[in-house]
Amino acid sequence: MKSVELFRLQEMYQFRTDVISQVKTETEIRRDLENLYITVKCQEPETINTRSSGDAYAVWQGDNLELMLGNMGEHPWYRHFVLGAGGGRHSIYAGLNDWQGRITVLEDHYWEAEFVIPFRLLGNFDRTLRFNLLRQRTGELQTASKIEYGHDVEVFLEFSITLPEDYIEHGPWIFQVSTDRASIGWETVGASETKLEIRKQGDTEYDTVTECAVSNNRKLRRVHLDGLEPDTVYEYRIGYADGEFRTMKAETDDFSFLLLADTHDDAVRFSQIIQHPEIRDCEFAVYLGDMLTSSLDRSLYYDSFLDSSVKYWKKPFHYMRGNHEFRGCGKGAFRELFGRGHYVFHHGGVMFITFEVQGDLPLEAKRRWDEEQEAFLKELVETPEFKNARNRIVLSHVAPLMADDSEAHAAEKIFRHFPAGSIDLFLSGHKHSYSYIAPGADVIESLNVKRFSGRPTLVHDYPILVAHYGGFMRVERRGNMLTVHSWNECDQKLDVKQFPLK
Repeated sequence: MKSVELFRLQEMYQFRTDVISQVKTETEIRRDLENLYITVKCQEPETINTRSSGDAYAVWQGDNLELMLGNMGEHPWYRHFVLGAGGGRHSIYAGLNDWQGRITVLEDHYWEAEFVIPFRLLGNFDRTLRFNLLRQRTGELQTASKIEYGHDVEVFLEFSITLPEDYIEHGPWIFQVSTDRASIGWETVGASETKLEIRKQGDTEYDTVTECAVSNNRKLRRVHLDGLEPDTVYEYRIGYADGEFRTMKAETDDFSFLLLADTHDDAVRFSQIIQHPEIRDCEFAVYLGDMLTSSLDRSLYYDSFLDSSVKYWKKPFHYMRGNHEFRGCGKGAFRELFGRGHYVFHHGGVMFITFEVQGDLPLEAKRRWDEEQEAFLKELVETPEFKNARNRIVLSHVAPLMADDSEAHAAEKIFRHFPAGSIDLFLSGHKHSYSYIAPGADVIESLNVKRFSGRPTLVHDYPILVAHYGGFMRVERRGNMLTVHSWNECDQKLDVKQFPLK
């Protein structure tokens, strides 16, 4: 959401007087749905004292700004944030890691500062906030409001602030994008109707799509868009949110994508991966399962990776469950958020086939799940879409690997339906160790031999790669060659493999 202006102040008093200071200090306060943004522009005819570079009480050794926020009412509250011209900071009722403060301009006779204060740090307010600003400069103390001591909340300036009752709290996220379709999901605060508007880039009018609420409280929404054009940028609007995405390319072309698996609730590591310089130019991402350890509620999806994906990745992704997404009392949250996890999509002339083999389920449920996946593949391989595809890549959390691995047995039961010579590459995770099985080989090359004692379940005519725990892969196509670069959880390069395409 774009920020909204709330308040603007263009003059300050000399402290404890009715005299307007001749040295200009201008303040602007804006908000989005999460933060207050306070920008202060400071003229300074004297030399700017930047000795305020240290944190805590050292910030008062030079020029500084003291921001005060509060409110009266049944439960009055007060917050205090200090930012020095030298960059030092201090705060009361909040840690330094909870808010941001920075010097944006520092010149001979002028400096600017910005405070970013999350609403979660503030007390209750209802349509108004109280505000004061103290500026310490050479020979003068300025104040925004006429006060005696600087902290008298009852005489602070007031400005109006109203947060919308219905806004997007999580998302939007763009997923399951192919050449002719895409899906968009989001969750709101409030349960009013939120419509999706979409248009091709360059068009002047938006088309309105009826939203699809998928949760009982009508806060979680998911829309599937069909009939899109390949390699085309679409712009969308949902309430206060807007963005764009590009559909997949239909024709054979160079491309690259990110693949990661088994981050197991580690939101910090996930955020590091999706901001890694090696994958910035990738067109899309594949989240290959076990992104969380147990599915207790859909909030765990937000906390573990989805909010970070929306914030940092901002591109389409494909996500299929690992065995851990089937664990927990809220294991139905995946389908609420994303729908079905086994499907087909196309990009650059390659057919991608996704699977969810096999969940941590009771025995009978496992049998039914295997049958659903098996029926999906048996039907797929008979379609002209599959038979006419020039290249095919399989994406599955579990691969047909070891003879003593029950999950691999289930995978083998399903993947035996691939016709000979039909698969160019199989990408998987689950085993927490980078591994490779060459076409026709009966040996597993692994970084962790103990986890891979024994031989593959069967000899396969396609290569299998297993992503490392907490690591990632960059898969790229250049002409008729697929190249897979692999890293571990410490961002160390593990291997580079190349596979010719038909």
